[in-house]
Amino acid sequence: MLSIDNRNKNNVRERKEKNNSHIAEGNFQLNPQKCELAKTTIDYLGHTISVHCIKPLQEHIEKILAILQLTTLNQANAFIGAIDCKNSTKNNKFKFKWGTPQREAFDQLKTAITSEALFLTYPDPDAPLILSTDASDYCIGGVLYQEINGERKNIYFYSQMLPKLQRKWPTIEKEALAIYYCVTRMKLYLLACEFILQTDHCPLRDMHKKLSNNGRVDRISLVLQQYNIKEIRHVSGKCNCMADYLTRYPQPLEDDDDFLDSDFGFIPSEKNPVDKNINFCLKIPRLIILYNISFSKT
Repeated sequence: MLSIDNRNKNNVRERKEKNNSHIAEGNFQLNPQKCELAKTTIDYLGHTISVHCIKPLQEHIEKILAILQLTTLNQANAFIGAIDCKNSTKNNKFKFKWGTPQREAFDQLKTAITSEALFLTYPDPDAPLILSTDASDYCIGGVLYQEINGERKNIYFYSQMLPKLQRKWPTIEKEALAIYYCVTRMKLYLLACEFILQTDHCPLRDMHKKLSNNGRVDRISLVLQQYNIKEIRHVSGKCNCMADYLTRYPQPLEDDDDFLDSDFGFIPSEKNPVDKNINFCLKIPRLIILYNISFSKT
């Protein structure tokens, strides 16, 4: 799928012709019957992408809202599983009970998972970016969001299992690793933008300003120097609930090797050329390309 965005109608034709020339140079062909032009919304991979936000397809939302009252334990387990919650209820352990409290909770849950609060929005350049991170024994997680007129706007959710070696690290190092994972994962949003970093681990409040006498934490703080962090703000665990939740239900790790123990980044050279966009970034003082970073214990 090729998607071309335009912020106004004046440059639609210009950008379309420019992209058509690139497509022709690559010997690609377009099927006119499958092309859609001048659309304000598109449906893609189970989501509706509009100029305002990214949300689940309306037909998926309607299917959830159309679910009737549950009458059996299997139906309850299936519904809970469908919204990615863990459930330890067993048929031979608990008797199924469905009364007014359960019905009200069921209706509230359906409304919550189909509400705008969980839709992904685009960053507002006039509002501060806030990245909240957390780590558990086996996982890390984070959420990038903004507070606009007292309303929270979520931009990016991320969670990941830790490799086996990182699971043995002390808490301060895993919390710093959560910051590293989330910042690098969301770098397209964060590079050259000022943002606030939130963590529930108080000793990391000044990690971007001074050494901590911990080799791994200090090397991660070196990576953070290329970002414009306004402050690292400590928040209590109960106020960091979304990032904490993401550490409980992470994405599985594809490669369980300790891939953070050796080289990262690159050095542009004649043998290792970079495109003009990266060359442009290299001229910006804030965008420092770091390489040969090792997180092994020292």
